[in-house]
Order: sequence, then C-alpha cells, then structure tokens
Amino acid sequence: MRHAVGYSREQTPTMAAMLFVLVLQTVAMDLLLRRFGLPDVPRLVVLALDASSVLGVLGVMVSCARRPHTVTPDGLRLRYGRLFGLDIPAELVASARIDRRYDEKRLVRLSDGELALAVSSQTNIVVELREPIEVPRPRRPWTTAVGSAATVRRVRFFADDPAAAVRAVAALTTTTTGERAPRPVVRARRWDSSCPCAPLPVPHGLRPTRRSDCAARISSSVTVTSRCTQRDEAAADRSFTL
Repeated sequence: MRHAVGYSREQTPTMAAMLFVLVLQTVAMDLLLRRFGLPDVPRLVVLALDASSVLGVLGVMVSCARRPHTVTPDGLRLRYGRLFGLDIPAELVASARIDRRYDEKRLVRLSDGELALAVSSQTNIVVELREPIEVPRPRRPWTTAVGSAATVRRVRFFADDPAAAVRAVAALTTTTTGERAPRPVVRARRWDSSCPCAPLPVPHGLRPTRRSDCAARISSSVTVTSRCTQRDEAAADRSFTL
C-alpha cells in the first residue's frame, strides 16, 4: 500500500511571501522602466527575467506539494520536488525514529556517512540502514558533470507529520532473511470447565477472569445466601411470637 509523506507545509508560507514580493517587484519594475522611457527591448528583457523568477518559485512550490515522499512495500522514496530523488529498498531499512534538528545549512548534505534532506533548514526523522548505499552528490546548476557518489548509512529528512511517517517507515523493517517479521499472537488462557464461574470465551483484547476471582465470587455468594437465610428465620420467629 502506498503511503504519501508530505513535507512542504513548513516552507509554504515563506515561499508564498517570496512569490508575492517577486510579483510586486516585477510590476513595479515594469512601471518604473516605462516611466523613464526605456526602449521596449531592454524593458522586455528585464520583464522576462523577473517573470522567470516568479515561475521558478511557483514551480518549486507546486512540485514539492505534488511530489511527496512515498512509502511502498518496495521501499522508501525521498524527494524534493523535481530537484532531488532517492530510492531506498525496503530490505535495507533497519529502523526509523523522530529526531528534530534545526541547523541544516543546505538542502542536501552528504557528510560522515549521513544524508540530510532538509526543508527550511529542518529535519525530524532519522532512518538507519542495514547496509550502506551510494548517493550521487548534487551537481551545480551551471555544470553538466555528474557529482561523485558518497556512501551513507543514515538518512535524515523532514515530514509534516513525523509520527505517521515513522510508523509507515517502521513497517518496512524486515528480518535478516528478507521475510516480514511475524506479529505476536496473543493466546487466551485455558480454564477448567468444572469451575462454576468459568468465563465464556473472551474476545481478543479483553482481560479474562482469574481463578482467584472465581473463588472470591463463590465465597461472597455463599455469605449473601447465609445472611438472607438468617434474616428470613428471624422474621419467621418474630411473626410466630406475635
């Protein structure tokens, strides 16, 4: 079953404010250039540059919202819009836990055998791997050469709902043989049918009655019965005297 893990909620307000400022700047710059009588060609060039900035920010916002992290039976896929993607097979996931950090300085950091994929300088989930994997270093936007690969055994990333994300990733944890770890089976306690207070079959999750509770229940019922008998006898004697 596919589970989507969103990560864009933290950065949306900041990017929306940036988008508003860029749109305002584009309109103001075009009016200013018209005021000073700049020829159409350079004015349109400036307008195109400003519009490309607006479209770039809008594209990052939309791609991050529409391309979340995903957890499937095959593994974990980490993304940041269309700028980054990494597939981690399910058999390599050892554990997952919540660990919040607010000091990341880059979108993608590769150091000391660790990959950090931050959002607004934050990460809140750590995934430990059974075996190291190779992650290509992000290339510079102005170059076409692919960066060298780095080996990592720990992955950090950000999720809007870290608790739900950890549960989904932890479900990928497998045994060393590659089989799913069996779920523990809770067996109901067997009772002696000769006990007069033997309970009926107990549904899963309910606490069955213990043998000591049966004895206490029998003792209390005998005591109540004896008290009722004594009260009836006293009432009969009183009526006979009258």
